[in-house]
Amino acid sequence: MELYDRQYKWSDTVRQLRKDTGITITELERRSGISRCHLSYIENNKREPTVRTMELILRSLGHNLEIISSEYL
Repeated sequence: MELYDRQYKWSDTVRQLRKDTGITITELERRSGISRCHLSYIENNKREPTVRTMELILRSLGHNLEIISSEYL
């Protein structure tokens, strides 16, 4: 499990997971229901995804999003 702080940039993670999965951004759009344009903005660090958006993306790539409160760290 990886831990990220609030300053974490999701762009590299989303792009790398998508490439590791071997799917195109168009396929990720189909699987997640998030527009290709929005996914591109996220991958190019032009837009920060919401928690719900990251949950959809990660689930579409076969991963889960787990949120841990910082008060327990």
